[in-house]
Amino acid sequence: MSGANGSGGARVALVCGAARPPGRQIALGLAAAGWRIAAHDLQPLHLEDLRTQIEAGGSLCRTYVGDTGKGLAARALIEDVLNDWERLDVLMYCLQAAPSADLLMLDEWDWQRSLEINLSAPFLLAQAAAAVMREQPGGGGIFFVTQPQLAQSSLALAAAQAGINGLVEAVASSLLAYNIHSAVFTAAQDEIEPIVAQVLRRLSAA
Repeated sequence: MSGANGSGGARVALVCGAARPPGRQIALGLAAAGWRIAAHDLQPLHLEDLRTQIEAGGSLCRTYVGDTGKGLAARALIEDVLNDWERLDVLMYCLQAAPSADLLMLDEWDWQRSLEINLSAPFLLAQAAAAVMREQPGGGGIFFVTQPQLAQSSLALAAAQAGINGLVEAVASSLLAYNIHSAVFTAAQDEIEPIVAQVLRRLSAA
């Protein structure tokens, strides 16, 4: 279909965690602003409902399912988005895994799995997305959405969120040299519209 690629000037956002809050609301907000949405989640549940809602509002959406905690899978997702849309302007990573056990009770598997979802996947996707964005006119944006309220009861998530903040602080200036904006946004239920507004504002001059 002619409208599903990068022609026509519409920007494309890959939203990871789009099937659930806060990713769902962010995807809907960007779609309402005229963006095309590549909606990703670990499971297909609710993704088709999101696609239907976005398309009913006049934008375009395609869905993607899979675990991106390993390099090959992360790169494959970025390649799939490029094959479908021919460009990628924004990566919004909204997935959060929050095992509730404390230091003495946290299982090693839960710890490792949490790090894959909360830290490894964001890094790997950002790395693959930045390689694409630096080669295209206009650069792009790589943004992470955290939920500090969840981290209050999850040691593993708290550690990973600190890692995400450190990652962005370390790479922000080097990415900006390629006109790639980066930031960490914190999300509460009433803060989704400001996040979308900040993303649009940061990229408005790109």
